[in-house]
Amino acid sequence: MSNLIDFTPMKKSTATEKLPRINLNDPEVRAEIGQADRLVSYDINAMSIEELRDHARYFIVMRHKVLLSRSQQSRAFSQIIRLMNAFLERRRKEELGKYHTSNKLDTAAKAKSQVFAEIMDVLPEIAGSTMAREFS
Repeated sequence: MSNLIDFTPMKKSTATEKLPRINLNDPEVRAEIGQADRLVSYDINAMSIEELRDHARYFIVMRHKVLLSRSQQSRAFSQIIRLMNAFLERRRKEELGKYHTSNKLDTAAKAKSQVFAEIMDVLPEIAGSTMAREFS
Protein backbone atom coordinates (compact mmCIF):
# COMPACT_ATOMS: atom_id res chain seq x y z
CA MET A 1 0.00 0.00 0.00
CA SER A 2 1.10 3.51 -0.72
CA ASN A 3 1.66 6.00 2.06
CA LEU A 4 0.94 8.89 -0.30
CA ILE A 5 -2.38 10.66 0.27
CA ASP A 6 -3.73 12.99 -2.39
CA PHE A 7 -5.77 16.01 -1.29
CA THR A 8 -8.08 17.50 -3.87
CA PRO A 9 -7.82 21.29 -4.13
CA MET A 10 -10.55 23.29 -2.42
CA LYS A 11 -12.94 25.33 -4.54
CA LYS A 12 -12.45 29.05 -4.20
CA SER A 13 -15.52 31.07 -3.43
CA THR A 14 -16.19 34.00 -5.74
CA ALA A 15 -19.21 35.35 -3.92
CA THR A 16 -18.68 38.58 -2.04
CA GLU A 17 -19.85 38.76 1.52
CA LYS A 18 -22.68 41.25 1.99
CA LEU A 19 -22.81 43.23 5.20
CA PRO A 20 -26.01 42.82 7.18
CA ARG A 21 -28.38 45.74 7.61
CA ILE A 22 -28.10 47.18 11.10
CA ASN A 23 -31.12 48.58 12.90
CA LEU A 24 -29.63 51.38 15.02
CA ASN A 25 -32.84 51.60 17.07
CA ASP A 26 -32.45 48.01 18.31
CA PRO A 27 -31.62 48.05 22.06
CA GLU A 28 -29.00 45.32 21.65
CA VAL A 29 -27.26 47.28 18.88
CA ARG A 30 -27.37 50.45 21.01
CA ALA A 31 -25.77 48.53 23.88
CA GLU A 32 -23.03 47.19 21.57
CA ILE A 33 -22.36 50.70 20.25
CA GLY A 34 -22.15 51.99 23.82
CA GLN A 35 -19.68 49.25 24.70
CA ALA A 36 -17.61 50.08 21.60
CA ASP A 37 -17.57 53.76 22.61
CA ARG A 38 -16.18 52.81 26.03
CA LEU A 39 -13.48 50.64 24.45
CA VAL A 40 -12.27 53.32 22.03
CA SER A 41 -9.63 55.55 23.59
CA TYR A 42 -10.24 58.58 21.34
CA ASP A 43 -13.18 60.94 20.95
CA ILE A 44 -15.18 59.83 17.94
CA ASN A 45 -17.35 62.95 18.00
CA ALA A 46 -14.29 65.19 17.62
CA MET A 47 -12.95 63.34 14.57
CA SER A 48 -13.50 64.46 11.00
CA ILE A 49 -15.47 62.28 8.61
CA GLU A 50 -12.26 61.38 6.74
CA GLU A 51 -10.64 60.15 9.96
CA LEU A 52 -13.74 58.10 10.78
CA ARG A 53 -13.72 56.60 7.28
CA ASP A 54 -10.02 55.71 7.61
CA HIS A 55 -10.67 54.02 10.95
CA ALA A 56 -13.67 52.16 9.53
CA ARG A 57 -11.59 50.98 6.56
CA TYR A 58 -8.81 49.86 8.88
CA PHE A 59 -11.21 47.83 11.03
CA ILE A 60 -12.80 46.30 7.92
CA VAL A 61 -9.35 45.21 6.71
CA MET A 62 -8.48 43.81 10.15
CA ARG A 63 -11.78 41.91 10.36
CA HIS A 64 -11.18 40.51 6.87
CA LYS A 65 -7.70 39.31 7.93
CA VAL A 66 -9.19 37.58 10.98
CA LEU A 67 -11.80 35.84 8.82
CA LEU A 68 -9.12 34.71 6.33
CA SER A 69 -6.95 33.41 9.16
CA ARG A 70 -9.85 31.42 10.63
CA SER A 71 -10.69 30.06 7.19
CA GLN A 72 -7.09 28.91 6.69
CA GLN A 73 -7.06 27.31 10.14
CA SER A 74 -10.32 25.54 9.36
CA ARG A 75 -8.95 24.23 6.04
CA ALA A 76 -5.78 22.99 7.73
CA PHE A 77 -7.84 21.29 10.43
CA SER A 78 -10.01 19.62 7.77
CA GLN A 79 -6.90 18.36 5.95
CA ILE A 80 -5.59 16.88 9.19
CA ILE A 81 -8.92 15.10 9.72
CA ARG A 82 -8.84 13.72 6.15
CA LEU A 83 -5.26 12.56 6.70
CA MET A 84 -6.21 10.82 9.94
CA ASN A 85 -9.20 9.19 8.25
CA ALA A 86 -7.04 7.91 5.38
CA PHE A 87 -4.49 6.51 7.84
CA LEU A 88 -7.19 4.78 9.88
CA GLU A 89 -8.79 3.33 6.75
CA ARG A 90 -5.43 1.96 5.58
CA ARG A 91 -4.70 0.39 8.98
CA ARG A 92 -8.22 -1.08 9.14
CA LYS A 93 -7.75 -2.72 5.75
CA GLU A 94 -4.31 -4.06 6.76
CA GLU A 95 -5.66 -5.64 9.93
CA LEU A 96 -8.70 -7.01 8.11
CA GLY A 97 -6.35 -8.50 5.51
CA LYS A 98 -4.30 -10.16 8.28
CA TYR A 99 -7.49 -11.60 9.74
CA HIS A 100 -8.63 -13.05 6.40
CA THR A 101 -5.18 -14.47 5.50
CA SER A 102 -5.01 -16.27 8.85
CA ASN A 103 -8.19 -18.17 7.93
CA LYS A 104 -10.07 -16.09 10.49
CA LEU A 105 -7.95 -17.33 13.40
CA ASP A 106 -6.22 -14.05 14.24
CA THR A 107 -8.87 -12.49 16.50
CA ALA A 108 -6.49 -9.71 17.56
CA ALA A 109 -6.31 -8.48 13.96
CA LYS A 110 -10.11 -8.59 13.71
CA ALA A 111 -10.40 -6.62 16.96
CA LYS A 112 -7.90 -4.02 15.74
CA SER A 113 -9.80 -3.70 12.48
CA GLN A 114 -13.04 -3.11 14.37
CA VAL A 115 -11.36 -0.53 16.61
CA PHE A 116 -10.05 1.39 13.58
CA ALA A 117 -13.53 1.30 12.04
CA GLU A 118 -15.06 2.58 15.30
CA ILE A 119 -12.53 5.41 15.50
CA MET A 120 -13.35 6.37 11.91
CA ASP A 121 -17.04 6.52 12.88
CA VAL A 122 -16.41 8.69 15.95
CA LEU A 123 -13.74 10.98 14.44
CA PRO A 124 -16.13 13.26 12.47
CA GLU A 125 -18.22 13.89 15.59
CA ILE A 126 -15.16 14.71 17.70
CA ALA A 127 -13.71 16.89 14.94
CA GLY A 128 -16.99 18.73 14.46
CA SER A 129 -17.34 19.59 18.15
CA THR A 130 -13.68 20.61 18.32
CA MET A 131 -14.05 22.89 15.28
CA ALA A 132 -17.22 24.41 16.69
CA ARG A 133 -15.47 25.11 19.99
CA GLU A 134 -12.17 26.39 18.57
CA PHE A 135 -13.44 28.47 15.65
CA SER A 136 -16.46 30.10 17.28
